[in-house]
Amino acid sequence: MVFQVSDAPPHVLHNGRYGLFERLGSGFFGEVWRSRDNLQGDEVAVKLLGRNVTLDAALLEAQLLTRLRAHERVITIRNVELAPPRPFILHSRLWGGELSRPRLSHQ
Repeated sequence: MVFQVSDAPPHVLHNGRYGLFERLGSGFFGEVWRSRDNLQGDEVAVKLLGRNVTLDAALLEAQLLTRLRAHERVITIRNVELAPPRPFILHSRLWGGELSRPRLSHQ
């Protein structure tokens, strides 16, 4: 099953809980946005899933990242919404570096 998604990114998700402010990058799975969790008051990142992402692939990524969350360079999954109009994965935000370049050393 492939998700049905809108082409335009929303400004808020999950009934206004998450505000999207700046597009940080994109790739096979979709776009990553700098976001704010308006309920908890902290900055997070939202991955808006692309049209090509299947339900199984989204669940597998969320499960794998949840298992690896103890590593300092692996994001922590905070929420997963797989329902229309815009499925997303909410995760912690890693600071520093660009998404398009691999980070080879700790700074």
